[in-house]
Amino acid sequence: MFSKLTEDEKKRTLVAGTNYGMAGALELYGKKYGFGDIVVCGHNNYYLWSREKLRGDILIQLSDTASFHGLEESFGSVEKTNLIFDNPYCTPHERNLTVFVCRYPKHKLEELLENGKYFY
Repeated sequence: MFSKLTEDEKKRTLVAGTNYGMAGALELYGKKYGFGDIVVCGHNNYYLWSREKLRGDILIQLSDTASFHGLEESFGSVEKTNLIFDNPYCTPHERNLTVFVCRYPKHKLEELLENGKYFY
């Protein structure tokens, strides 16, 4: 999905993982596709590392379809793509995930990250 954005859109985009494992994988494998350095996440230390990366008005989120309404509350536009991530080696809650493209945040990015912060 990132590769389909214009160069201007890429400069305004963040890629979000829902937990530190997903964020780490997105960061590692995303380098090949040009987005490894714009991965953010509110989980554990990724919350701390993400604060300095916040910019732009586009978020690509890999999540379950139940998250759609929560994303709608935070963004003016949420596109549910037809891209599905599934890997039999992943735990069940990390399979059959949809790629969402979210635009026009309704809140400051710092607030969205703060609301998504969790530690364990």
